Amino acid sequence: MSDFEDSSNEAAAADQKPAGYGTRFWRWISAGERKKVQRILGLDPVDAMKSTTSAFEDSSNEEATVDQKPAGYGKRVLGAIIDFLIMGAVLAVPVIVLSIGLAAAEDASDKGEPFTGGIEMLLGGIGCLVVTVWIVWLFGYRHGVTGKTPGKRVAGTRLTRIGTGEAPGGSTGVGRVLVPSLINSSSFGVYVIIDYLWPLWDDDNQRVSDKMFKTQVVLDDRPATPAQFNPIS
Repeated sequence: MSDFEDSSNEAAAADQKPAGYGTRFWRWISAGERKKVQRILGLDPVDAMKSTTSAFEDSSNEEATVDQKPAGYGKRVLGAIIDFLIMGAVLAVPVIVLSIGLAAAEDASDKGEPFTGGIEMLLGGIGCLVVTVWIVWLFGYRHGVTGKTPGKRVAGTRLTRIGTGEAPGGSTGVGRVLVPSLINSSSFGVYVIIDYLWPLWDDDNQRVSDKMFKTQVVLDDRPATPAQFNPIS
């Protein structure tokens, strides 16, 4: 066994070749110096990864910047008018019914007759509540989820979150409807005027409400799909 091991060691020793001067020098210099040489020669894998990542991020940011084209004021006004017309037309039905009931009740009271118009008032009140929930759902929650409203589909625009280019989400959409409404009611209608005129002089064409919720209305240059023309999607 000993003779066999000795012969194996001799064979292994015979296979080993002396290291050259270049290899000896590379082993001799410190690790810090080796890193400097690698950086000079462009062989440092960490630096290469950083430069690759940096280039990828720069190109991604450039693409995002190109995709985010703020919608002009004319397109925003067009979309808003269409949305307001839809809301007004739907809300008008229960309001008319409620008004008929109130008028009937007032007329009966003036003539001293028994109370009438109760059914119309009840149906009108329930209808107004249902339509209000529908408005918050379609122009709030669904607006935030899809970035679209019927008016925005016609105008070719969409709502996005600043920095991502994606739809801001349902909670943001609901807040974007309710918060401005509350502020407007407490400001006696002044806020809505300022809010809708603000994009005229804002560099990013944002409303005050957009700045509150970090959203932006941009041009929608994505390929059209059948779902885009569905008024409740």
